[in-house]
Amino acid sequence: MLEVEELDNPSFLELVEKAKEDIQDIYPLWTNYNPADSGIVLLELFAYVTELQQFHLQQMGPSHYMMLLHLLGLCPEGLKSARVYARAEGVYHAFLLSKGTKAYADTLILEAEHPIYLEKDNIIKEEKQRPFYPFGENPVSGAYYDIRLRYGLEKQNIHTLYFHLYDNYAVPRNIIDKEQFIPLVELSLSCYDGREYVECEIVEDTTVGLLQTGVISFRLKERMGQWNGEYRLRLTVQGEYDTAPLLQGVCFNMVPLIQRDTKVECREFLLPKEKKEFYQVDVDYWLAVQENTDVYIRTALGYRKTTEFSSYVYDRKRHFVFDSALFDRIAGDVGICLVSCLTNLNKDEYVYYGNGMPDQSFFLPDRNVLGEMFSVWIESTEGSDCYVRWNRVLDFARADKEDRVYVIDEKDGVLRFGNGRQGIMPKGRIEIISYAVCAGKNGNIQRNQISGFVEERGAAKLYNPFPALGGEEAESVYDCVQRYKEHTSIKKRAVTQKDYEEVIRNTPGLRIKKVKVFPSPLKENMLEAVVLPFTNGKRILKGDAYNRNIIHLLEKRKMLGTGIIVRDPEYIGIFIQLEILVQSRYMQAHKSIEAHIRNYFEEQIDFGKTIVYSGVFGYIDALPETAGIHSLEINARGRGVLRDDNRDIHLPFYGIANLEEVNIRCMLTDR
Repeated sequence: MLEVEELDNPSFLELVEKAKEDIQDIYPLWTNYNPADSGIVLLELFAYVTELQQFHLQQMGPSHYMMLLHLLGLCPEGLKSARVYARAEGVYHAFLLSKGTKAYADTLILEAEHPIYLEKDNIIKEEKQRPFYPFGENPVSGAYYDIRLRYGLEKQNIHTLYFHLYDNYAVPRNIIDKEQFIPLVELSLSCYDGREYVECEIVEDTTVGLLQTGVISFRLKERMGQWNGEYRLRLTVQGEYDTAPLLQGVCFNMVPLIQRDTKVECREFLLPKEKKEFYQVDVDYWLAVQENTDVYIRTALGYRKTTEFSSYVYDRKRHFVFDSALFDRIAGDVGICLVSCLTNLNKDEYVYYGNGMPDQSFFLPDRNVLGEMFSVWIESTEGSDCYVRWNRVLDFARADKEDRVYVIDEKDGVLRFGNGRQGIMPKGRIEIISYAVCAGKNGNIQRNQISGFVEERGAAKLYNPFPALGGEEAESVYDCVQRYKEHTSIKKRAVTQKDYEEVIRNTPGLRIKKVKVFPSPLKENMLEAVVLPFTNGKRILKGDAYNRNIIHLLEKRKMLGTGIIVRDPEYIGIFIQLEILVQSRYMQAHKSIEAHIRNYFEEQIDFGKTIVYSGVFGYIDALPETAGIHSLEINARGRGVLRDDNRDIHLPFYGIANLEEVNIRCMLTDR
């Protein structure tokens, strides 16, 4: 083990003694080394100051850690908003719910994360007991599931179906990274148009083919037709699941909510310069539709406010119309910025004035300000009523004297600017154009805490059947360092066989029960990996979707020059015949003994592991139900199986025991 070298850090006494030793070389006539001597007093004073300086030089403060994190490409994460799905009920007429529509849970405000079209209540006909397997317990490619509707869906709108899937299995699914994950199945959605099923356009599928709870957003290509007085949507699957989807619920009108309260919101639109009479901007987010909106035009000098426009609300959207003459002096594309705020907002609280001095700080109206939603404009020195956008940074360490930057303290709600050497010192009007607050971890509300919409929505009500998740406080510098340490412990490069096994076991989107990596007998510098997927049943996967995902990941993680083959396991069929004496007090002995045997093969027998006859015999004999064993036969069927004189069964290195049949004959006894 390497010894840790200590830094040159002499103590106070060591510094004093070293200085006394040096006196003879510097001034031999000095002979009085008593503490009463004025020279010794000065020497001890300097030793004390030196020790203090050494101590402070060795301390690592937040600014030091921040610089090191910058070098590593990391930065502390800010406040995180909680997210939750809420069910809307009492919708008598279908309508579009705007993005940002506010709801409340006690004193907390939540907002619709996306626009969603809400359908009329009870649109789905209940047809099956929940939970159920929509494609069957052992789905095959081409299986389908029909969703029966009472009302037809509008063709022009984007509709959203929510699927709640059971996921409490012994082996959890690894988090799906859509950039790396190769889908196991392809899911298509079609609607009945009165004659045949016509495929719909799937806009978004967060379920990734019904692998996880989420939504499928879609648009109809044809109008729906009736079938025996009802309307139908059909989900069809192509491919092979590892665990068959088990649906606990499917419904419309599940609204995705995020816990935050947006008070000022800025949206910028870039329109191509064209020869036409007017330009139009259509917005569907809640603040712009319901509240006050100021309009700014982007020019070469900055953003200038304008009142030369008209606006109207139609179909839950606000439409802004501009005469083309307004943009004649603008070269290139037309930039229009809309700044919307709450009606009852006191705008003076969100306007500050810079004095041109260094290190200016301003206290914001709230604490827990979302940095990712925060934005400021500052009055340009080029002209009045013209604003320039400034950029947010985490600190001023890397800022130049010409950079228009600011720092926001999310927790305490403080806006800070630079000192002239690191960041420009603002002078003039400072206007907040985007502002939102959130409760962090306190936004993780419990189920059924959401009461309804802030604004009147007729009879529509909201409730959340699940708790909110994801709300977190702003990360400190030290928490970020700890996150980096945890991140570096994750295997990103496979060198040893155990490295390969760990990387494969964490392949995104897969449920991997067992994995084993062996040196390949085919070639040097070649490895063979055998993977056993987890399935909710006795199914054996035959597709190559698992292998393709693993190879795709290993190509980025394996050592150069190392080849790897991912092969399917050889399932060795195991058949057990058992005659056993059991205690009479165990009425269900047959079932419990079979369960014990299956658990033994599930937990104890790995790839290529020998099935030791005496080991199985001893395990059964030690069960509490067992009074004696009359006979035990273990037979195997499959390629590469060997059996020796001790009745042990030797599996090939890529073989896994698959317990196909257990026949037990129980004989009761009182002894």
